[in-house]
Amino acid sequence: MTGTRFRKLTFSIVFALGFAFISGTSQAVTLIFTFSGIASGSLGGVGFTDRAYTFSATVDTADRMTVASGFSYNSVTPQASIAGFGVVTFSGNFRVNINNNTGGLGIPNDDENFDTVSAFNPVFDTYDGLTPIGPVLTNAFITAGAYPISTTGGALSFNGAADVPVTVRVIPEPTGVVLLILGIAGLALRRRR
Repeated sequence: MTGTRFRKLTFSIVFALGFAFISGTSQAVTLIFTFSGIASGSLGGVGFTDRAYTFSATVDTADRMTVASGFSYNSVTPQASIAGFGVVTFSGNFRVNINNNTGGLGIPNDDENFDTVSAFNPVFDTYDGLTPIGPVLTNAFITAGAYPISTTGGALSFNGAADVPVTVRVIPEPTGVVLLILGIAGLALRRRR
């Protein structure tokens, strides 16, 4: 084997092992918990009837805490998208709770001490909050008009909502995507030569 071929082979092996090591050590991922359905209520004093909505809360799995009943992500900033209104951001201190005792998943408002949205399904009895899941059709409730939610678009309240499908999806980690692109580009350049 010539010196040039040996160096290329060595470089390829070191690059591949480095890529595998860096990708393998990156364990935290970003998840988005979404609750969506049809609801009636008001936003900023403007009423709506039977509109599609989605609540979402983005978390980093490195921030997951174990609590007596399951798991929790503190200090999240949920958003709501309501058809015809656009996207609003919730104001206050919120978290995502996974209650393994009751099969519940919710976004409580710690300032007001109530759940903004809660979903119940036996699948949440064993859910660890670290992986994608869903959609899961749930028995759910959304905060009623008695407890409006402060948002960037004004007070948000609901008069009623149907069962809520819940989905948790993963956002690809930027570092992993960049490394993958660099690896493919490196292989393409190597092949070109």
